[in-house]
Amino acid sequence: MSYLQPYHFARFQAAGFLGFYQRVRRSGGILCFDLEDGIQHPDPERCLLLKREQRRNVVTLLRELAPHLDFAGLGLRINAPGTAAYAEDVQALQLLPRLGYVFVPKVENAAQVQTVHNALPAERLPELIPVVETGRALTT
Repeated sequence: MSYLQPYHFARFQAAGFLGFYQRVRRSGGILCFDLEDGIQHPDPERCLLLKREQRRNVVTLLRELAPHLDFAGLGLRINAPGTAAYAEDVQALQLLPRLGYVFVPKVENAAQVQTVHNALPAERLPELIPVVETGRALTT
């Protein structure tokens, strides 16, 4: 029997995070942080800086709370392979215990998912969830 898994995307907020995480997990959900389109600014350089800040804050928080977290119940939406922030996201993944899920955005072909797969050591490889966001992705 298959079922739909609820994924809860959260804005970063250190205060009260542990209680929020516990409520999401009790409900059967997976808590995910968005390092990609959840961070926006009209100036591309400023946007990259904001993404770096978000990434740093998320990694710091998760590492501090590691003894209290089941990382299998956590996920990250990273930036798409080939973007300026992608390599930094992969480095961040390697600073954390193995997560349960990584959302790969703007996927247009299997090679893009394979790129993420190849970037992480096998023992650290989470479930990769391709996010199909364009019509082109359905034809390639």
